[in-house]
Amino acid sequence: MNSTRTSELPASAASASAGAGRLASRLLCILRAVRTSGEPVSLTTIVQSTGLAKSTAHRLLTELHVLEMVHRDGEFYSLGKAVLDLSRPRESEQVRLLRHLLKPVLLTLYERTRHIVGLSVRDGTTACFVELIYSQRYSSVVGRLEQPTPLHRTPAGKVILAHTEADRARPPAGPGNGWAGPELAMELAGIQRSGICLGPHGTAPGAASGIATAAVPVLGAQGQILAALSAGGHPEAFDPTAVCALLRQCGAHAHRVLRHVPEPARD
Repeated sequence: MNSTRTSELPASAASASAGAGRLASRLLCILRAVRTSGEPVSLTTIVQSTGLAKSTAHRLLTELHVLEMVHRDGEFYSLGKAVLDLSRPRESEQVRLLRHLLKPVLLTLYERTRHIVGLSVRDGTTACFVELIYSQRYSSVVGRLEQPTPLHRTPAGKVILAHTEADRARPPAGPGNGWAGPELAMELAGIQRSGICLGPHGTAPGAASGIATAAVPVLGAQGQILAALSAGGHPEAFDPTAVCALLRQCGAHAHRVLRHVPEPARD
């Protein structure tokens, strides 16, 4: 086996290796700062968290943005598509089947609303989009929507909780955070009765996407929750009455399509 000591490398090669190591360390430091926050963060916050000079942090964030490792929305940064794709577990056969069978339903909903249309599934205590259809005018907010979000902070997640009996009575707030409280439990009971949830996507300070959203459950043959179907748009262009009516129709259609899909395994 061949091995080479760093001390045996030419000075220029050793210097380049050390420089690459420092760069990698700084990039990783920035990604950790963005991830740890749990919501979009400003350049100032990243500088405070990492101890990097503002000009250095800005330059590195620009490079990460080009590589799609961070997403920029105005003055705020969040994890980008490349990082999220790496962190997601391998898509299960069930999710692939859901995406395949329900794609025509999503396309129909998109054609009739021209809003962001999504299919979400549960991943632990978060809701994750496994399919999104949207137009160019919404491209600036999709980066935030693609990030896994605590179940209790999105209409799709609340729909999933509301149709999971154990969680409806004692909804989880997030990993290690216990339960979210009686107010949410009451809200989920109402969602379960009405079969729909209407509200903004994300409610954390600085994290709201500015998108009005409605969601309905996607139920299997035995009435078990498999996923959530949602539609969202800019508030001024979002007609909740019309969107909710279309979602109910599409949710019922999805239920008919999925009669033979088995219940997903729970962690």
